[in-house]
Amino acid sequence: MPPVKRRRPPQAVSPGPALRAAQRDLRSLATLLHTLAGDLAASAPSARTGRLAPRIARWRREARAVLGELQSRRGAALSAQLRALGLGGASQGLKLHLGAADASLPGWVNVDRWPAELAMDLRWGLPFADGAADAVYLCHVLEHFYYPDEALPVLEDIRRVLAPGGTARIVVPDIGRSLRAYVGKDRKFFAARRTNWPWWPKAVSRLEQVLGYAGVGAGPESALDGHKFGYDFETLRALLRRAGFARVVRSHYMRSRIPGLRIDDASRVASAHFGRRYFSLFMDAQRGR
Repeated sequence: MPPVKRRRPPQAVSPGPALRAAQRDLRSLATLLHTLAGDLAASAPSARTGRLAPRIARWRREARAVLGELQSRRGAALSAQLRALGLGGASQGLKLHLGAADASLPGWVNVDRWPAELAMDLRWGLPFADGAADAVYLCHVLEHFYYPDEALPVLEDIRRVLAPGGTARIVVPDIGRSLRAYVGKDRKFFAARRTNWPWWPKAVSRLEQVLGYAGVGAGPESALDGHKFGYDFETLRALLRRAGFARVVRSHYMRSRIPGLRIDDASRVASAHFGRRYFSLFMDAQRGR
């Protein structure tokens, strides 16, 4: 096998003012709804059925109306984006980069929330025909979905759009490695992680670092973009098999069995390492023929 030419991982790109403002608004809304639900749950039934009851009912109707309006616009918005990308219902041989963030790949359909070139939520279901993609790359995305209620349907949909024999490369934080470092009191591991991610909140203990990275104890403000779950090899392999993938193998950084999926160097988080060890878990999952 010829040596793989490694690219330099991209540097972090700060979000623009509009994106930062939208993120602040959404986090504020999530926190407000969480606090409201807690107060209502703690209140006596009389408080929920008295003068507040009509207002609560009105808020619920308004929220459903907003959601319904957004959903009614979804199809047209996706169709317009697909046309701009030169894609249609009959498109085949696609390469899908899901959760592209600021690492768009040339020749791939780069999918993420706005302002991605194909802006959508993966929980909507991919707007492509069965078997339309030869390859899918999903890097540090799956841990942002609730397990298994959201993560499993996302993986099932990825399998659906893969052509027979097509491969999805799944990269997630390696919580198994974090747990081994915790048990082994590997302080160098945790120091190296802070070197790679200096913005990560300072923890009072190694356990807090491990559980926090796996999404344990995340506040309501993280509902939009925080980690919801953590994976080790055994758990991710079981979930991929449950999603219907025929062959699931553990891989390594830039060592996919599919040459076209040796693109981990496009991701800053996938490239993060200390010595010869990486902080991520790399998996290749193939659809049956």
